[in-house]
Amino acid sequence: MLKEGIKILAELSSSDDRLVSINNGTESPQTGNYAQGALIPKNTFRSLSDSEKNIVFAAKENTLNFGYNEIIKVVTLPENIQNDIKKINLNMVESYEELEQTTALDDFKVLAKDLMTYILSKTINSEIHNLGIQIEPGNEYTTTKQNDQYIGLHIDSWDKQPISEREKSKNRICFNIGKEARYLYFINIPANQLSTESSDAEIDEIVTHFLVSNPEYPVLRIRINPFEGYIAPTEYIIHDGSTSGNLFKDITFTIRSYFQ
Repeated sequence: MLKEGIKILAELSSSDDRLVSINNGTESPQTGNYAQGALIPKNTFRSLSDSEKNIVFAAKENTLNFGYNEIIKVVTLPENIQNDIKKINLNMVESYEELEQTTALDDFKVLAKDLMTYILSKTINSEIHNLGIQIEPGNEYTTTKQNDQYIGLHIDSWDKQPISEREKSKNRICFNIGKEARYLYFINIPANQLSTESSDAEIDEIVTHFLVSNPEYPVLRIRINPFEGYIAPTEYIIHDGSTSGNLFKDITFTIRSYFQ
C-alpha cells in the first residue's frame, strides 16, 4: 500500500493526475542487458485512485511547506526558449556529431544564456553542476547505465552523502528536449526511511534490501512531455528514467544544484 512520502507538484495547464500512474511493485528484468541484481518496475501501470492522488500530489498553496528535497516538481520551459530550441533543431539531433555542430551556432549561444537564466531562477543556491545534453536511444524501459549495463532502480550518489545526510544533497533539474514524452519512475519513500539498518550501509545495499523486502511497494511514473522538465531529489529517492515505446532519440539537459 502506498504510504505518505515525497510529493509531486506539477506547474502545468493540463490535468496533473493524467501525468502520473502507479504500478504494483518491482521485479527482476527478464530481458535486456542488466547488471546482476538489478530490479525494475513491473509494467502494470494504471491511473491513480482518488485516495492515491491525495497521497501523491501536493496542494499548490502548500508548496512552501515542503523542503527542496521533499517534493518533485514538473515545470514547462518558457515559450521563447521552446521556440529557440526548435529554431536550431536541437530537439531533432540524432548524434553527438550533430549536437556539436548545433552547439557551435550563434543562435545556440543565445539559447544557452536564456536557458541558464531560467534555470538559475529556480535555484536557492548558485552552486550548479552542469551535466550537459545527453542523447540516448529511445524505447528503453529503464535508462541508467553503468559499464554499458542497465542498473535498474537506484539512488544517485554524486555528493556521496551517508544515508543520514541524504536530505542535504543536491537535487536535479532535467529537461526533455526531444520529440517524444519520457518518464520518471520513482518510489516516494525518502532514503532515510528506507531502512532501520546502520547509516553506514552503502546506499546500493539499502536500495536492494528495500526492494527485495518490499516487492509489492508501488512505483510511481511521471510523464515528462517535450519541453517539460522535472526537479527531483535523485540522491534521496529510488528512481530511474524510461523512454519505453519511443521511436526517436531521447534528448535531455540536466543540471544539479539546489532547486526549489
